[in-house]
Amino acid sequence: MKKIFILLTFLFSIANAFATDPIEHGEIFVNDKNLSDFPIGADISSYNIDLSTANTILISPSCFVPYFNIYENSYWYRIAVADNKVDTIFVSDAYFGKRFKTEEGVFLGMTKNELLKICPYLSLTKINGWGTEAQLKSGWKILLSNKDGTDIVSSIYKNGKTDMVIKIKILRDSIEFIMTAVIEDNSSAAAFYELLQKGDVTVKMHDYGNFEKVGSLPKSLPRNDKQITTEPGDIILYQGNQITIYYDVNSWNFTKLGKVEGQTQEDLKKILGKGDVTAVFSVME
Repeated sequence: MKKIFILLTFLFSIANAFATDPIEHGEIFVNDKNLSDFPIGADISSYNIDLSTANTILISPSCFVPYFNIYENSYWYRIAVADNKVDTIFVSDAYFGKRFKTEEGVFLGMTKNELLKICPYLSLTKINGWGTEAQLKSGWKILLSNKDGTDIVSSIYKNGKTDMVIKIKILRDSIEFIMTAVIEDNSSAAAFYELLQKGDVTVKMHDYGNFEKVGSLPKSLPRNDKQITTEPGDIILYQGNQITIYYDVNSWNFTKLGKVEGQTQEDLKKILGKGDVTAVFSVME
């Protein structure tokens, strides 16, 4: 019995020798630098900022990274760092300072209804496990999260990842409807966006199959065809020179150009109607 006790005491002493106290994390403040010193993608290795005990922040639905704080012009900013490079710049309201507002007038805590009053054509994208994201014209991105049953602006940030957003004006029966859409990441969508940068593209569209409006483009675009089952709001390139806006489902071999945002299937049916329409595609100003 004594031998067992001695053995356990020995093993416990070895465990204690290798044990370390838990690291206490906290806020890191950098007082001798400016916000302009930390553009997106900047390498911070030479600045000797120790982030080993820094608090972390979520930059995607499943990725936490350390950050440090900068105070400039009465506003606080959190600089999120991944692989020693600036990944995201967040506006912070955690410390004393003026309320930050974007050029559009968007601020943290603003409700979705207040937001849409000043940005009525804002393209909203739902991201599972994250919230609803939108790109502002000023270059800032915002994240809407639900708090006590109300969607509010919970984050204002920049990460250098800018979605290509287009405007679609639908003209029908002397009525004008405005929609926005986010362009896909493929060569066909890039060519379409480049075409719109040269000027608005007007397409006469007719109904087909009770699931889409379709019309001819002024020029053919490169194709990235694959088997797709469409969803309401999908913008599709067919045979390289036909563009369609779907308000119902269909399965075929074609190329996705983008997705109308913020409109339900019922909304799309009301906007597109039953007859012919004119669609004016343009780059967001």
